[in-house]
Amino acid sequence: ADLAPEAYTSLFARVGALAGPVAAAAGAPRAGIAVEGFGVDHAHVHVVPVWRGGDLDPCRQAPASETALAAAAARLRAVLGVPAG
Repeated sequence: ADLAPEAYTSLFARVGALAGPVAAAAGAPRAGIAVEGFGVDHAHVHVVPVWRGGDLDPCRQAPASETALAAAAARLRAVLGVPAG
């Protein structure tokens, strides 16, 4: 709650712009968001592909492999039309 109102507006405009591409890149029906700020000392938002209820539950998190992360990043870049590298 420490952000200026303009910062929230900008942040959530970007979140909204990324939600569709994140879902599309993962083949998910939608993307969910989770606003964080306790684990680190700054505000940040997770934009996460969601297939079913409970997918945003932090207790269900598991680390992704470097290979899986690289593949997800490549799919997201392709959806966004951003060249690799």
